[in-house]
Amino acid sequence: MRRLNALYRGVDATTDVLSFTLSPPRSPESSNAPLGEIIISLQDLRRQARMQGHSLTEEFQVLTIHGVLHVLGHEHDRPADARRMGELEARLLRELRKTLAKH
Repeated sequence: MRRLNALYRGVDATTDVLSFTLSPPRSPESSNAPLGEIIISLQDLRRQARMQGHSLTEEFQVLTIHGVLHVLGHEHDRPADARRMGELEARLLRELRKTLAKH
């Protein structure tokens, strides 16, 4: 993951999730074409699940939502953007878990 992060982002450090947009971000309803790719570090997923007291499934949900938001064009470089993205992640995670609990 560190090698991929250095190669594609110029950051010589590991990361938990990398997202790659395949086409310009647009509404998922507008096309059946893939929007992008998400790569999740299993090593970081396991470590973060332990640190957060999450199951592996819960941490996978967190990282997947984070990656999807990046594919859709969301960023968290600036504090205001990080706050908005964090709020959206939390809302989507609540909705996902509520939906999964029904089934």
